[in-house]
Amino acid sequence: MTENEQPTQEHEETGSTARKFILPALVIIVAIMLVAFLASRSGLDRALLRQQLDAFATELADNARKEGRDVRFTYEDVVITGSFSDRHAEVVAPQLVVKPIMQPGQKAELADELTIRTARVAIFPKAVDLSQLRVEMPDPFEFYAADAPEKKLLTVSANEPFAAMVGRVKKADRLYTEIEHVMPTEITFNYLREQQAEGEEEQTPTLVPVYETMTLTQATGGTASSSFAQDGSGLGKASVQLNDITITPEKDPEASIDVAEIRSRWSHTLNANNHHVITGSLHIGDVTAAPEVIPYAPIALHVEASYQGAAPQTAEDIAAVGGPESSFKLKEFALTTKEAGIQATADFVAGADDVLPVGMATLNLTNVPFVLGELRRYQLLKTDDEALVDDFAGLIAGKPISELENATIEISRTRGGSFTIGNATFEELFATLLKNSMQRRAPAAPEAEEAPASAPVAPAPNPAAAEPQEGHRG
Repeated sequence: MTENEQPTQEHEETGSTARKFILPALVIIVAIMLVAFLASRSGLDRALLRQQLDAFATELADNARKEGRDVRFTYEDVVITGSFSDRHAEVVAPQLVVKPIMQPGQKAELADELTIRTARVAIFPKAVDLSQLRVEMPDPFEFYAADAPEKKLLTVSANEPFAAMVGRVKKADRLYTEIEHVMPTEITFNYLREQQAEGEEEQTPTLVPVYETMTLTQATGGTASSSFAQDGSGLGKASVQLNDITITPEKDPEASIDVAEIRSRWSHTLNANNHHVITGSLHIGDVTAAPEVIPYAPIALHVEASYQGAAPQTAEDIAAVGGPESSFKLKEFALTTKEAGIQATADFVAGADDVLPVGMATLNLTNVPFVLGELRRYQLLKTDDEALVDDFAGLIAGKPISELENATIEISRTRGGSFTIGNATFEELFATLLKNSMQRRAPAAPEAEEAPASAPVAPAPNPAAAEPQEGHRG
């Protein structure tokens, strides 16, 4: 061994000794981290989860009661299942009952009370305190009417589980619930189309449900998310982005409808003056289909609007902002089809010193004759209404409706004044509407019936002839 070789040998021995101590230490650290991870997963608390579900049910019922509804969320049990690496909870037979399904004053066509069921909901914890969860719904959803629990109205299933990431975060001293949905690429709807009566006439007929199936497919990457404050203030935001959507009836694939995009944004915040600021936008289109399915395609809809001021829900909110002017802006409303279209913009403000809003709106109609023809075709514009529509056109546009090709109508109001709609005032239009309504309700004058020519007409009786003459009195 030379002198030059000795340091190298000492270095190798030193490195080997270091590896003997470092590698076992790394293995121990990794093992401790793995045990901690498995312990956190295996420590899923069933009692804590039931407590969270019961709190959710109470919160849901309280919020619904404010809207005049009765909403009940129930479940049969909560079980902990899976291995250490996949340990999760399953909520067995969750059920949601909503009554009424429509807002007060609206009429529900199918049912006044709706029950939504599924076999199970899997909950995967992403935090030990359950503040972050992944919720998966692998089984179909079934919708039932309360008056006929055996009558299934709708079944919704998908090619992959409906899933959502659910979390609770604190922002500006408010607790928010955040939900991010994972959208399946294929959803199937099996719905009740009608009830057919079968049976002999002398017996009570049996109602046989007739179902149809429709499939919705969409591109991968569709998203839907929301974040709402839990204090009932309504603050929050939501968004939806779906692309390349196709809706196909199973019985008639040629009648499919394609939607290039559905994009929506909504936000409710407070500005520096504690005023409510609500903004929203919606874009749908282009909607295309075969001419026999949608003769007006392509169709597109775009809406963008904002509101700023006091929230109308409570008197406390109005008092907190000191009664400022509230403003509503319709930046754009555009509904376009192959044959016609409607566009509108609006900018109005309202304050405590004037009961009516002040501002201006513009409405543009394209191809008025086509729109009128379609309204008549589908009997949305009846013959009895033609005169009223023509009167309105004369007042607003200054010409009969039959002479209008395109129309631009301005709606405005100055402070302390009245609304003007085109060339007419609101009072003039209301008076025309009232006059038309009264003319419709006025009873028709009865026609005098003529006596038949062959019927003799009896002479009118002479009252004097009934009295005895003076000379004939006994």
